[in-house]
Amino acid sequence: MGFSKAQKVVLVLVMVIVLIWVWSIFPVIFNWVMIGIGSKETSLKELGPLGDIYGSLNTLFTSATLIIVIYSAILQREANEDTRKAMQEELQLAKDLSKIQLDQSRQAAQEQLDLVRETHAAQIKENQYNFFTNQFYALLNLKENKFYKLRVDIKNQYYEQDQIFVNLSGELSRILQELEEDISLDYLEKKFLDHVDSNKTDSSDQIYSYFLIYTSLINLIQNSCLEDYEKQTYYEILSNSMRLPEQVVFFWISCYIPRFKESFNNIILFLQFYDDIYLDMAYNLLDREYFSADWQHKFNEIDFLLNHPA
Repeated sequence: MGFSKAQKVVLVLVMVIVLIWVWSIFPVIFNWVMIGIGSKETSLKELGPLGDIYGSLNTLFTSATLIIVIYSAILQREANEDTRKAMQEELQLAKDLSKIQLDQSRQAAQEQLDLVRETHAAQIKENQYNFFTNQFYALLNLKENKFYKLRVDIKNQYYEQDQIFVNLSGELSRILQELEEDISLDYLEKKFLDHVDSNKTDSSDQIYSYFLIYTSLINLIQNSCLEDYEKQTYYEILSNSMRLPEQVVFFWISCYIPRFKESFNNIILFLQFYDDIYLDMAYNLLDREYFSADWQHKFNEIDFLLNHPA
């Protein structure tokens, strides 16, 4: 087991003290030794040469001094090495701490940046949503105002608001009941115009113009920032804002006017009415995805009958 630094220092001090003490009494010791080996005791002048003996000790003390200096240098070197290692450790610790602090600062800055971005995105989405709702309900109010102003001449009789669509939905039911041939787009368009514009009026244009507001509302919902489930909610609001006869008439004209049909684009719009009399018309002229679950069930029955004839 090695000595500690304190023990080494104590040992050196003890050795130095012993050497000094031996050097101090060396003549006495030398005289005692010489008498002991047979030399005659003489007067003090005979001890004069003993002083010369100290000259022989110069080498010893010089060597001892050199050893002490070398040892001191070794101790100093070890102390310097320890100090250097301690400084390196402190420097490395400072570097590690600085790196940790830098990483933490970067992480905090990134988190702050992400928070700012999320907040900004949320604000943009909220502004977009507010803009959408304002536009949506403004168009919905415009539709209602236009509905209450509707007044058309059908076969020399003026109809207003609900009366218009009640008359037209009844006419579609009569046409389908009397139908003796395969239904076609041209046939449906001709029957609509013959009934509405029989007196060379612009009644059909007024009705088409009114329904164009629905296409604007549909496009507004489709191009909004809303999620799909939110869009479906507004499609349902739009569908529910239509009166039942109004929805039947929209169903009629959508079959032969591509602009209306194309605006639907995977929207379940016809939710308020169902009757077997409209089934063939819906199955053959419109996409089934526009209709509610009641319609889908009937469409599946038709598919089954067509694929499994009796």
